[in-house]
Amino acid sequence: MTEIIGPIERAGGFPLDKYGTVADLIARDSIPVSSRYDGFSTYVTSLQMTFVLKGGILNADWALPALSDKNYVHTQGVASATWNVTHGLGKFPSITVVDTGGSVVEGDIFHTDNNNAILTFSAPFTGEAFCN
Repeated sequence: MTEIIGPIERAGGFPLDKYGTVADLIARDSIPVSSRYDGFSTYVTSLQMTFVLKGGILNADWALPALSDKNYVHTQGVASATWNVTHGLGKFPSITVVDTGGSVVEGDIFHTDNNNAILTFSAPFTGEAFCN
C-alpha cells in the first residue's frame, strides 16, 4: 500500500526513488533531506558511480556502497596541486578525482606502493579522489 505524507510519496516506509539518478555531485548534495533516508542510494552520471547514505542523511554521510571490491574516498580539504592519498587498499586502484564544483579533474597518478598514491595537477584545488 502506498501512502502520501506531505509532498513525499512513500512506499514501504521509504520515499520513492525520485532522485535515483543525478547529474553530478552538486545535484547529489542538493537532494532534499526530506527525500533521504539511511541506506538511500543515487547514481551520479558524471562519475558513473553509485553513492549510498550510511549512518545518517547528511552530505557527510555519502559513501560508496560496499562492493565485493575494496574502495576508499580521499577528501582533500586544503587546496593543493599535489595530493598524497593513503588509501590502504592493498592494491593499485583506479582513481577518479572530482573538484568541489562536481567536475572530474585529470592529473598524473603515481602509485608509490599498493597502499599509497601521489596525485599531481596543474593547479591547486580541493575535492575528492575516489579509489576503487
